[in-house]
Amino acid sequence: MVKHGRRVYLTLSGGEVMAIVPQLRGRSMRDAKFALERYGLQLGSISFEPSTLYPENTIVAQSFSRIHGSAGDRGSTSP
Repeated sequence: MVKHGRRVYLTLSGGEVMAIVPQLRGRSMRDAKFALERYGLQLGSISFEPSTLYPENTIVAQSFSRIHGSAGDRGSTSP
């Protein structure tokens, strides 16, 4: 209980911090790692798929999962 007329202080959530996820398709693995680091993000799991359009060790697709509170959870400009 608080006495009548006393001030009550509140702390409000500012919501999740948003970050841009760089477009990595077409970049080399090395370049993709550096790009993620520049944005404060971390590389997740890697899978390899054959491609006739891209040379070996080139990113052909990217995705991220929503994990509450992680950098990968933040906004994206990539598909």
